[in-house]
Amino acid sequence: MAISDGLKIEKISDTDNTYHFECIGSIDVNSKEALKIFEGIPAKAHVILEFKKVERVNSMGLSLLLKNFEEWEKSQTTLEIKDLNRMVNMLFKITGLGRFIKGNEAEKGSSDKKIISPQAPRHAHVKKPDLAGGITSGLKSKLNFVASLQMG
Repeated sequence: MAISDGLKIEKISDTDNTYHFECIGSIDVNSKEALKIFEGIPAKAHVILEFKKVERVNSMGLSLLLKNFEEWEKSQTTLEIKDLNRMVNMLFKITGLGRFIKGNEAEKGSSDKKIISPQAPRHAHVKKPDLAGGITSGLKSKLNFVASLQMG
């Protein structure tokens, strides 16, 4: 699959204070112009973004999305993102952007689907080799986050 050079956003509908968009391509530093389509969305709206055709999101794209998501959060606009591919879904969860998404698996509190647990232990039980070459139990001093990739 060839990676597209930009982002295209098409409005699918805007009825009953619900704004539905399809995002197509790559979300990166060049997506700023395409994201301007969101500027006219009123407070307390419901925004649905279809990500089925989003190929990738890089760090600059995440930054631009975060700016929009924070503005919507301040204006009490809810956000629903549908059909994220596996990598983009994992990226959103690992970076914490899932907190802005209503209906996201991370928001439902399903422990078998969560990738990051805010209640993760500060210490993780790990095995360290002892001087004789065997394996002994020990504690790692810090663990910043817990991540796992769940299939299904």
